[in-house]
Amino acid sequence: MSDKRKLKTLTLREKFDVINAVKSGMKKKDVAAHYRLPPSTLSTIIKNEAEILQRYESSSNLSSRRRLAEKEVVRKLITDMEQQSASPINVLHAIRMTDKAWRSVSVTTISNCFKSCGFSMSQEEASEEPLEPDMSLEADWNKLQNPEVQFEDYVTCDATTGTLTDAEIIDIVNQV
Repeated sequence: MSDKRKLKTLTLREKFDVINAVKSGMKKKDVAAHYRLPPSTLSTIIKNEAEILQRYESSSNLSSRRRLAEKEVVRKLITDMEQQSASPINVLHAIRMTDKAWRSVSVTTISNCFKSCGFSMSQEEASEEPLEPDMSLEADWNKLQNPEVQFEDYVTCDATTGTLTDAEIIDIVNQV
């Protein structure tokens, strides 16, 4: 009867640590012994190094986003404790917290996400023109110089119209 080896599942962090140990010059035999890994598993981890490093990097980005969202939950809990109340977090609260967390993500983080997905632009392709300061919509409207239509009329032109239901849209499409 052969002794079955107990399978050990490694976390992404453990695989990352194994790769770093091998890169630091530690002997593979010592790394395998330290992490209690069979040589075949160690070689598989080393073979898949690029994929593991990419997944680890993207998961750490996820962790930072998760921390931003968790901050809002903690703030709400602290507020509830200070007010000695226990208000539940409903869907609206969750949406608002998610929105606030998303707005606190830096431009650099978003840029790095696009770069990691392959959407990076070289410096030559990037526009070097300075951005114009934001102008209000009404000021932009005034540039059009159409005295017959006022800005307020244009913005509220559909205030008195109804919207079509899905069934009405399907009927219109089927008639065409």
